[in-house]
Amino acid sequence: IQKAWAYLERNRGTYVSHTSNNALFKENFAQLMILEATGNSDLVKLEGHEGRWNFFQGELVSWDDSFLRTYAHSDRDDLETTSLGLTIAPEISREQCDHILDDMLTYRNQDGILQLYYDRTRPRIDAVCAVNILTFFFRNGRGMEVKETLAWVFQVLKNREYLNGTDYYVTAETFLHALARLLPSIPDVPKEILDTFKEAIQERLGMPGDALTLALRIIAAARAGLCAERDLTCLLEMQESDGSFDGYIYRFRRSGILIGNNGLATALGLQAMK
Repeated sequence: IQKAWAYLERNRGTYVSHTSNNALFKENFAQLMILEATGNSDLVKLEGHEGRWNFFQGELVSWDDSFLRTYAHSDRDDLETTSLGLTIAPEISREQCDHILDDMLTYRNQDGILQLYYDRTRPRIDAVCAVNILTFFFRNGRGMEVKETLAWVFQVLKNREYLNGTDYYVTAETFLHALARLLPSIPDVPKEILDTFKEAIQERLGMPGDALTLALRIIAAARAGLCAERDLTCLLEMQESDGSFDGYIYRFRRSGILIGNNGLATALGLQAMK
């Protein structure tokens, strides 16, 4: 634990995300998750926003990726990063929050499911993204306005549609960890859902994965009242000599390029060890 903290302290404010094809860039999403995992705002450097947030910080990286070329010419703000930002680092009034939630409700597909982008020409949906957006709604007392999205997410859980990750997230654990954040905010979660969630985590215990994946699994298991001792042992063996952990969390949908952030993996590893 001390080595992980030392790594985070040494690298405060400089956590850079990396891709599987060796590109580096700065982004808000990992910074927000580091803040939530550690509770220490001095460790992160967030790019200021009024209302909407976007995933990237500063200029887009310039490697040959069709997704980024498309993204650079669209509205870069997205509902998921906005939801995460206003859940973890809210600096707006209740009136402003309700205005943002009202606006988000206009970005739903024909099935009533909340989409990822503030772009009506790109009605993308993703189960992990949806869970993170739902958390924003439920924590602000407006979850019943997005029942279709919640029902879809629960269906993904029941049918195990997350096992190979999602369009934008690499592993099953990202979905289960996101659900572990959401469920405490939902009043009167049906017992069937809670039981299914617990079973889903039990099915993942002991499965192979990188350090970030194991950390997400251990945290989700703890919130479900489960002990992931074997996974914790494996996680500890993966700690680098400088105290850090690594692993991939998201991917670009079109290219399949993977993205990781050692600061995030270390913050989650620290939380899992605690």
